[in-house]
Amino acid sequence: AVASYGGMVYAVWSDYRSGRSEVYFSYSSDAGNSFSDNIKISDISSGSQVSPAIAVNSTGSIFVAWQDGGTGKI
Repeated sequence: AVASYGGMVYAVWSDYRSGRSEVYFSYSSDAGNSFSDNIKISDISSGSQVSPAIAVNSTGSIFVAWQDGGTGKI
């Protein structure tokens, strides 16, 4: 999932690099020409973290949500 605000671009996704699905975040301050290192933002205690979504409001605050497979809650 991707969101932008001004020249900033934000991305979140889930992948299995650790052996189970976790949510990662990256950002670009140059309109998507380059991105920051991946930052793991989920904290798995059990289950998988899937279906991330991202939004940015009019002041530039970033909001991310995902489904926690351990609890089934968002």
